[in-house]
Amino acid sequence: YTDGLVEDRGRDLDQGLDRLAQALRTPGRSLATLCDDVLGQMLPHPAQDDVAILMARPQQPDGPV
Repeated sequence: YTDGLVEDRGRDLDQGLDRLAQALRTPGRSLATLCDDVLGQMLPHPAQDDVAILMARPQQPDGPV
């Protein structure tokens, strides 16, 4: 993620990181839904800065390696 997701003029970095951790706590969502939910929770108003978020989930191997 970029800093525009977790900090702005009215919120310091620690508050933003705490909010991000809270937004990521609910497991079992698709990555697309997770991204939408995180952006919705973190940015209830138009962003003051550029915002980017990238998420990935590791794949389980199909068999013994």
